[in-house]
Amino acid sequence: MKQPQLGQKIQEMRVLKGLTQKDLSDACHVDIRTIQRIESGEVIPRMSTLKLIAQSLGWDMIPPLPEPARTDKPDDSGMLLTMLIVSFIAGMVFVVNWLFYAQVIPPDFLSILGLGSTLGGLRLYFAGVYIMTGVFFYLGFFMLSKYYHNRLLQISSLIILILLPLSAFLDIAEGFHPHSYVRHLHSLSLILMSANGAFFGAGLLLHRFRYRAWYHLTGVLQILITPAFLIPVPLVQMLGLWLALPYFGLLILLLLLEGIHQIRF
Repeated sequence: MKQPQLGQKIQEMRVLKGLTQKDLSDACHVDIRTIQRIESGEVIPRMSTLKLIAQSLGWDMIPPLPEPARTDKPDDSGMLLTMLIVSFIAGMVFVVNWLFYAQVIPPDFLSILGLGSTLGGLRLYFAGVYIMTGVFFYLGFFMLSKYYHNRLLQISSLIILILLPLSAFLDIAEGFHPHSYVRHLHSLSLILMSANGAFFGAGLLLHRFRYRAWYHLTGVLQILITPAFLIPVPLVQMLGLWLALPYFGLLILLLLLEGIHQIRF
C-alpha cells in the first residue's frame, strides 16, 4: 500500500477507535508530527514505525511497503539527528569548560593545585569555548522544540542562543573596559538570561511525548535554580552553580535519549 492510501487507512482506523492524533501518539510513542505527516501522505513511515502504529490501532494486517521506503525517514529527521549528535558532544564540552569559566571550582582550591594563575590567563579562551559550545548545546533544544511544536521552549531556547554569547562578550568587555555602563549591561544580560531560564523550564514541563518524566524533572530543576541567579547573594549564587551541574547532566541525557530514538526509528 502506498501513500496517500496508507495515511488515509491509518486515519480511518484511528477515527473508528475514537482516538485523536495525540492519543495515538501517546499510545505508540511516535511523535504527533510524524503521525500527522503520515496521515496527510507527506511521508512513508519506516516499517518499525508502522508496526508501532498498527499495534496501537489493533491492526493485524500490516500492508507491505515499497522496499526503498522502508528506510525512509521524515525529511528533517536526518538533520535533527545530526544536530542532536553535535549538541550532545557540545554539551559535554560546555559543562567541563563551564566549571572553570563560571568558577564553580573555588579559585582557592585551584591555587593549592598551582593552577590559579594559569587558568586566570585562559579566561578569554574559556569564554570563547563557552560561547561556541553553548550555542550548539542549546541549538539542539531549539531544534527539538520545533520538532515537537513546543512554542514556549522554542522561544526561550532562541533567547538563550542570543543572550548566552552576548553575556559572555560583555563579561570579556568588562575585563578590558571596566566602565559602569559595560558592567550594568553585563548584569542586565545575566538577569534576563536567568529569568528566561524559568520559561525554558516551563517549556520542558509542557513536553507531552516520549521521555516525558525526564523532561519534567529537568524543567523542575531549572525552575528551582532560577531564583539562585536572581538573588545577589554570593552563597546563594554558588549554591545555584552547584545545582546547575545535575541540571546540565539531565539536558545532556535528553539529547542522548532523543538521538538514540532517532537512530532506532
